Amino acid sequence: MSQTIELKNYSIVVSLNDRTIYYKITDTISFYQYEGNVEPKELRLNTADLSDIYTIMINCLKSENGYSVSITTNSGIIKLQFNALVGGFLKMSFDVLLREKVMSNDSQVTINFNRLEQKLIFGIKKLMERCDQLESLVLTKNTEILDLTNKLSYAQICMCYQGQSSSQHYVAINIKEIDNFNGTQTTGSWRFDLVQHLYQLEKLIISHFRVSNFAAAQLKSKSLTTLYINCQGEGHLTSLQGLEELPNVENLTITNAPALTNITSVFKSYNCKITYLKIQTCGQVNVVELQTYCQTNRIKLEIS
Repeated sequence: MSQTIELKNYSIVVSLNDRTIYYKITDTISFYQYEGNVEPKELRLNTADLSDIYTIMINCLKSENGYSVSITTNSGIIKLQFNALVGGFLKMSFDVLLREKVMSNDSQVTINFNRLEQKLIFGIKKLMERCDQLESLVLTKNTEILDLTNKLSYAQICMCYQGQSSSQHYVAINIKEIDNFNGTQTTGSWRFDLVQHLYQLEKLIISHFRVSNFAAAQLKSKSLTTLYINCQGEGHLTSLQGLEELPNVENLTITNAPALTNITSVFKSYNCKITYLKIQTCGQVNVVELQTYCQTNRIKLEIS
């Protein structure tokens, strides 16, 4: 008669023989092993039948009602302290002491490998639990973001300087296209610095650009893919500096900008994603340099 019981970090094999009860205990963390045969006289239970002692031990190891066992180790010895309330009135307490099993070299190598495997399994289990927690957290956050996005779809931003706004300056925060942006920077003009809050804006058409460059205008957007600028023949725009703050712009058109110069140097300064470029009536642009750059980087160029 034999049983295998898992108790905390121990795997315990208990076997009832003719005259003894055999124990083999393996610590599943350290893989130390303890074994030995237990006789009734060692337990000072000479009046008890061996099979009854075995039953009491099993009940304690399984933590049945009224039965318990505590396990401690010290200096190569493992101690099992049994406490039983037999029949609901008879208290019994006894100890079992087992020595650590001395391993051969081959067995020790096997144990070391098993120990490493167990640590790996434990680590993977912890990582999987953490992944599950993170997945749950991401799903929760996504739900919250979607809910917030839905609520923000009813919000509007006043794109004008305070006190000079008109109805056209109020745009939905989730707008995707603006075709009447006036960048004169007068009190009635549109504010460049608020564009970054239009989180779904994809296309922007600017009728005036009375600023020297994008950095000075504080024009930023991570969603913008198409940008059209008409400088109306005014010489304010001299450089594309700050274009890196519009990192996803793919289609760029600039017309009537007589003072615009260093286009290629700005393109080279960041991870440019432009695939279509139209330059029209921009007399200071180095045409040969720009054509060479666009051809090398597979940018479709229209210049006149």
